[in-house]
Amino acid sequence: MGILRINYLAIGDSLSVGVGSSLLGRGGLVPRYACMTERALGGRVAVEMAARSGLTSEEILTLGTQPQLRRTIFQANIITVTAGGNDLIHAYEWFKRGGDERVLFRVLCEATENLSALVSYVCKVKGSCYEPYMIRVFNVFNPLPALPLADQFVRRLNQHLATLQGHPHVRIVNVYSVFHGRENMLLSSDQIHPNDEGYHLMASQAVRTGYGRLGVRR
Repeated sequence: MGILRINYLAIGDSLSVGVGSSLLGRGGLVPRYACMTERALGGRVAVEMAARSGLTSEEILTLGTQPQLRRTIFQANIITVTAGGNDLIHAYEWFKRGGDERVLFRVLCEATENLSALVSYVCKVKGSCYEPYMIRVFNVFNPLPALPLADQFVRRLNQHLATLQGHPHVRIVNVYSVFHGRENMLLSSDQIHPNDEGYHLMASQAVRTGYGRLGVRR
């Protein structure tokens, strides 16, 4: 049997890029998860990135549904999605200026719609794919833990994300529970992005969701 090749596409924001990690991003989520996957499955993981730092869920939806990315999505065995944190940060900046809580929850509705649309699009592209594949959507930890409204936003967004598991190949990676109450230990010096330990725990949580049919050697 030859070496098993696993195509991995990471779609998302700065968490997919690895901002906050050491080694110029090589200590971030995607390389850590790829390495853990190679050990778990005994094959080689080839990584493609469709991610940029600072993107909101709307911008990630636009990036993830570009026609030129369609073939990469179709060929991917593993697709991960990180999104939502920047929506909260931007909404909070508006909230500080205007003081209107409705801004936060309008953004919450928009974020849930964008993430639903992205996952639905990926599932549609993968609809005629006979190769085993899996989609892992990371839920959101609170980048503004001192603000009660921020945690309410994050909890509501994560409740919605949990419903995406109605798609048969989708599992939610629960990072909120790992970071909650431990932000001082797991965030980098900017107090927004994970440090190396934070990214390691995120990747470990993804591994715990399993590999479905990818774990069956042919």
